[in-house]
Amino acid sequence: VVNGVADLQASRGTAHGGATRLGGADLAALSTLAGLMGAVLLEEAVADLCAFGLMDGSGAKAIEAKVDELSVRLTPDAIALVDGWGFDDAHLGYSAIGSYDGDVYRRLFDYAQQEPLNADPDGTITPSYKQHLARLVGRPWSKL
Repeated sequence: VVNGVADLQASRGTAHGGATRLGGADLAALSTLAGLMGAVLLEEAVADLCAFGLMDGSGAKAIEAKVDELSVRLTPDAIALVDGWGFDDAHLGYSAIGSYDGDVYRRLFDYAQQEPLNADPDGTITPSYKQHLARLVGRPWSKL
């Protein structure tokens, strides 16, 4: 993403006959995204940075705070950033969470209803759950 933005800015918007140019809110959102990416990469490396004495606990907390801050700042632009890639539902494999209309929870519920492993022939819970999983979650099997 960062390289793409840099390339586009370097070309001064010459793509599409010079009609496209990033600026204002678009550039600010991409800049925030690049910062978030950098902060997340640092966050993933915190243990090593601390182990080699390059950072202490306060630095780790500062990175975590920066990830939180940038995530909140990026939230209003998140859908536009994802939609900017132009993936259609077919490309996403008709995923329950990757659809154009954003109706994730209804779609997840519908997918779960259609999954054969989620129902016995009599419409109740699967025998495998009763046999193997119920004891692991510490509750006896019962119908809700």
